[in-house]
Amino acid sequence: MSKSDKLLVALLKEPKDFKILVEQNWYIIPGDKRATPRMVKDESIKYIAFYQGKPFKTDAFQIKYYAKVNKIEKVQRKELFPNEIQNIKSENYYYKISINKLNQLKIPIISRKRRIIIFINSTLDKFKKAKELNDLFLGSRIEEKMWQSLLKNQIPAEREFHQKVFNQNFFIDFALFCKNIKLALECDGDKYHLAEKDVKYDKSRDNALKSKGWNVLRYTSKEINYEMDKVITQVKDSVNQYGGLETEKGVIVFPKNKDENQTNLFEK
Repeated sequence: MSKSDKLLVALLKEPKDFKILVEQNWYIIPGDKRATPRMVKDESIKYIAFYQGKPFKTDAFQIKYYAKVNKIEKVQRKELFPNEIQNIKSENYYYKISINKLNQLKIPIISRKRRIIIFINSTLDKFKKAKELNDLFLGSRIEEKMWQSLLKNQIPAEREFHQKVFNQNFFIDFALFCKNIKLALECDGDKYHLAEKDVKYDKSRDNALKSKGWNVLRYTSKEINYEMDKVITQVKDSVNQYGGLETEKGVIVFPKNKDENQTNLFEK
């Protein structure tokens, strides 16, 4: 067992899916989707964990179970569900992920925002340390540095937050939910985002997000690596400008004086 073993967090949509998992020890992923995780396609996945959807009611929006992957096969739906009435999906192929023993966590990994996710690519090491959903994401080096700084400064953010605009799906690096607006923090790797076509795409993307009530702050590798204090100050100032951060405990407003004690940030 390696700490860097690949682990996939997958969505359990309904209790009937959990029943199959318990009784037959397998989980399926559509085999013809571009969104199918690479670790499933190349069979490098070692562990799989399960995020429970809204139909699980009191057990929803958390990870309670995980397992070691035993085998992966590509199988047609009609083979998986022989008693199902033939339909348009019957000939479709799925990745059948067979598991060993299903393990239950002593303390579930929760989602503060009660998010809906499909997949999260992670590692066994991150999974073992995770307390909430955002601890599981694998980001670039600058994204990880930003995440650690947000945690250090008690700025609760949602990682890889999904926003659909018309038929386009966007994933925001770090989403902050302020009282008066939604704030998107984007980490721009210099090599990628300085190309002309990428600058145009970023502008179009920002405009699309703004149409859904987001304000976008972009930070380069240089700013994140060498000017993090300035970045965090700007993020805090922006949060305060937009009425503070809304959380389950209340609204966070940051002190203007950086030397002030930040343990009492909440306004009810």
